[in-house]
Amino acid sequence: MAKNSLKKFSTTFNMSESIAAIAVDDIVEDSYSHTAVLCKSLKSKGIKPLYGKLRAKNRLSYSGQSREFRLKNPRDFQLLNFSQSSVILVDDIITTGSTLSEAITVMTKNKKEVLFCLTLCDVSIK
Repeated sequence: MAKNSLKKFSTTFNMSESIAAIAVDDIVEDSYSHTAVLCKSLKSKGIKPLYGKLRAKNRLSYSGQSREFRLKNPRDFQLLNFSQSSVILVDDIITTGSTLSEAITVMTKNKKEVLFCLTLCDVSIK
């Protein structure tokens, strides 16, 4: 799926500077990381995938949880240093938007410009 969606995007995306694609919380579970697979598919002339740069310190499971639960239990992201100043955040699923909102806040506090976020799926819950 990554090759048929994000890879196609990466071949047409053009910027004058090198952009980092950051996989959100790319912890390996069950042999691979969904976000790392998606991030890897963005590799192109202008996009450099980076791994292990944005990891949640909070290891709670958010699966099936409400927006209220997610807001009360932030992921507490840790950002490791990298040279690029412009980034694309990559996540597998957007449910409430709280993960990406928190990731954007962390990036901004660390003087990184989030150009946009890419996800493979939107599964909205209330």
